[in-house]
Amino acid sequence: MTCEAVDPSRHKGQQIILVAIASLAALPGVIALARGLPPLPVFLLGGALVLMAFLVSREAGQIARYGLSAALMGVLMCITAALSGHPWQLDSHMLYFAGLAGLIVLIDARALMLAVALVAAQHVLLGAFLPSLIYPASDLLTNLARAGVHGAILTAE
Repeated sequence: MTCEAVDPSRHKGQQIILVAIASLAALPGVIALARGLPPLPVFLLGGALVLMAFLVSREAGQIARYGLSAALMGVLMCITAALSGHPWQLDSHMLYFAGLAGLIVLIDARALMLAVALVAAQHVLLGAFLPSLIYPASDLLTNLARAGVHGAILTAE
């Protein structure tokens, strides 16, 4: 497939990812509200991610695809954080796999690998420093082992 043939498909992919981000961005705030947690910070972060996604999607090229990948993963990270302490928190990790699969529409391996790196970094950093935002209560070693397993699975995907 030539570059000229890929560009319209990438543009359509960018539109699809933008709609996904906009559709999901309020969900973490709604979850926080339903759980009796402060929703405003999560709504503001979701809004900032949508704004970033909208602004980068107006551009063509690598920066747009990187920005959309980062914004989508950011929204999914917010969902997991909003479910902190809830039995579904671990289930929310499936969203990362679905999000990565969805990023295929961008036809950009580098944007996909950026998303993998962001999720892996999130798992390691939060697993070490703010584990309740990523995993149910556990000890540091268990959380870091989980992060390693999740990172290996993400990389394999």
